[in-house]
Amino acid sequence: MRQLPQAARTFLLRYRHVVWTLIVVIIAGDIIAVSPPSDLLNFTILGLAVVLFLFYRYPARNFFLLSLLPLSVIGLLFPVNPGAPALETSAVWLFILLAAGILLSLFRGTTHEAA
Repeated sequence: MRQLPQAARTFLLRYRHVVWTLIVVIIAGDIIAVSPPSDLLNFTILGLAVVLFLFYRYPARNFFLLSLLPLSVIGLLFPVNPGAPALETSAVWLFILLAAGILLSLFRGTTHEAA
């Protein structure tokens, strides 16, 4: 497997929190945007997030933490406007993030047995 150039690796490691914030802002922007939903955009963002999660060795629980964003949008928006287009996009992101978290935890073997 090819390694990143040292300058790119240093940049990504130094600005880890900025990259995390950008992922959150991009997902929130996609939820709030009124434009028609695009599966290509969703899977591009998801692919980038998975690659960065693997690069930074973030635990899979961060995907579950990230899934609280669309869940809160659904919880806040549904009682006010049940027909809002952002609800559908939020539901799609919720499903994608939960599925990615489950798959990443299975891939890494970090599932916990019930006590």
